[in-house]
Amino acid sequence: MGIFSAITKRFQDNWCKKCKAEMNTAAKQLFWMPMTVGHYVEHKDAGYYLKNLQPIMNKGQIPPGYYACDVSMYRCPGCGRRITVAAPFLQVRNEEKTEISQTFENGELDSLFGPAQ
Repeated sequence: MGIFSAITKRFQDNWCKKCKAEMNTAAKQLFWMPMTVGHYVEHKDAGYYLKNLQPIMNKGQIPPGYYACDVSMYRCPGCGRRITVAAPFLQVRNEEKTEISQTFENGELDSLFGPAQ
């Protein structure tokens, strides 16, 4: 593995920092957020997501002018390490205006995917 490749993988959500291996997507869910255009606030606390995210089936269910959040859980095939990434976005004319993703490494958002993921 080249030096440049090793450096860039450190900043990708789906690469295990321990094993340096690509993690598998274990679960993925789309959520609606009760936050409207012009009122976005970055949240780093898992409690906000647990309290406010509402699961939806597809982007067509996002009310106009509201944010949504793609939440993905990744699992390392080597060491079993899991992380969950919350990626908020605003749907604008069939394009996603992304905000800063939040990564949770201690199982804080596991309950969003139901029991025992």
